[in-house]
Amino acid sequence: MIFREEINKIDMRFLLKKIWKEQKYRDFGRESIYRKKR
Repeated sequence: MIFREEINKIDMRFLLKKIWKEQKYRDFGRESIYRKKR
């Protein structure tokens, strides 16, 4: 059980990093589009 929890923690960290990166890229893209319009 403990071993499984450790794997879950690692998976969660990995997923959070992935989501955070995607969010960062999305905001960056939105910003560049906004700059192009102006």
